Amino acid sequence: ENLANLQSQFLASMSHEFRTPLASILTFADYLQSEHGKDASQEGLGSIKRAAQHLLNMVENLIGQAQLSLEGLQLNPSPTDMRLLTEELSSLFMPLTAAKGLAFSVEYSHDLPLYLVLDPVRFKQVCINLLGNACKYTDRGEVKLKFSQLNRRLLVAISDTGQGIPHSAQQKIFKAFERGAQSDSKGAGLGLHIVEQLVTLMNGQVSFDSRPGVGTTVSIELPLPETDETSPNHPLESDKTDAPGENPPQKVLVVEDDSDVYDILAIYLDDAGYEVYHADSGLAAFDIVEQVLPDAVISDLNVPDLDGASLTQRLRENQFAGPIVILTASD
Repeated sequence: ENLANLQSQFLASMSHEFRTPLASILTFADYLQSEHGKDASQEGLGSIKRAAQHLLNMVENLIGQAQLSLEGLQLNPSPTDMRLLTEELSSLFMPLTAAKGLAFSVEYSHDLPLYLVLDPVRFKQVCINLLGNACKYTDRGEVKLKFSQLNRRLLVAISDTGQGIPHSAQQKIFKAFERGAQSDSKGAGLGLHIVEQLVTLMNGQVSFDSRPGVGTTVSIELPLPETDETSPNHPLESDKTDAPGENPPQKVLVVEDDSDVYDILAIYLDDAGYEVYHADSGLAAFDIVEQVLPDAVISDLNVPDLDGASLTQRLRENQFAGPIVILTASD
């Protein structure tokens, strides 16, 4: 009975949350394809992007909740460059706060190591959920992210000058599907629930201090493990190439039968300076490998003729020595 109630609550929460942004995306896409849409392309694209980002956040939270519920989520801690992590968070939220006329700042205490051992993906997910809430419910003032330490514990504080959390909602904000008392609340009500579960998985604690009409501060306390002072090589800090024009672009073959997925990958790879080739099946990939001799292959796990694993095996048997990356949306 409890499971049935949760399922009903989930469907009631999700139906509107998915229907509204999808309707927005389809409406603006149709409008942009019309003659009248040409003069308002930036406004329409902005609306599509906001709706798509909302859907992406929803899906990520739903997947995270499912993994946590099934106890299938494992942390992968590693030495993490906090400078890069804070820069990524700033690049995500600076435009959002600027669009609302809010100040945004990130403060990283000088006595903290540059590299911390944590799961960068899950830690960033926690920060994004909390910063997203802070931006959503703040109409004037500022949003601030602060990292510090106390007694060998990492302290993370996200504070805002927003509307605050009503006293009637403060006892249940970490429960699944709770979305607060605000009439314009959006989302599945999973963000804070997932934050609490992830922080607990990290052997930490989460708390908050909120005053309606004044603002909210959510605080996270995590273990601060000893770190090696020698920073490891970071994938974003690889050796840069020589001056443009001195080396030809590297070739990447993308094996993907979904044209929309291929277009997304091609945009990112082209923007990064790669020369992109496309095969829509595993067998077609072999012909292209022989013709263009790519430096790397990116393949979907499920493609016609041969799946990604079989394709990898065949390529290796045919002496292809470059990197092969297999992608899948399956868990």
